[in-house]
Amino acid sequence: MSSVIIGRPLNRQMDEISSGCKPSLPAGRYIWLDDLIDPISVRDVVTSLIPRVTGAMRIILTEPPPHISPPLKIKVEHGRGIEQNQLPELGKEIEDHIRQLYKVRSKVEFVPPEALGRVTKKTPMFGERY
Repeated sequence: MSSVIIGRPLNRQMDEISSGCKPSLPAGRYIWLDDLIDPISVRDVVTSLIPRVTGAMRIILTEPPPHISPPLKIKVEHGRGIEQNQLPELGKEIEDHIRQLYKVRSKVEFVPPEALGRVTKKTPMFGERY
C-alpha cells in the first residue's frame, strides 16, 4: 500500500468514489475501504493504554490530506511516571496494535504529559508539518 486515506471505513467492501466527494481521487476509481484510516480508531488504540499514556494524541500530517504516506506519524503524550527507557516498548505496542487492527504501519513519537495542550471544545486530531 503506497498511501492510506483519512476517512471512516464502515466494513470491508468496494466503494466507488464519485466526483466531488474526494477531490484528489478521480471519479469511478475503486478503493478498498480497508485502505481508509479512521482517526477515532487510532485514538481508541492510544486511550486503551491509559494510564501509561494520557490519552492525548495527534496524527501528524506531512502532506495535505486525504492521502497519508506510511508510516502514519502519531504524537502521543506518555503518562506521568513513565520512564524514558519504557517508551520504546510502549511505542512498539501501539504501532503493533495499529498494524494488527488496521494493516497500516505507524511511527509513534512520545511527548511529555500536557505537551499537546488541552482544549475545552473538540480536541484536534491532527497536527500539520507541511
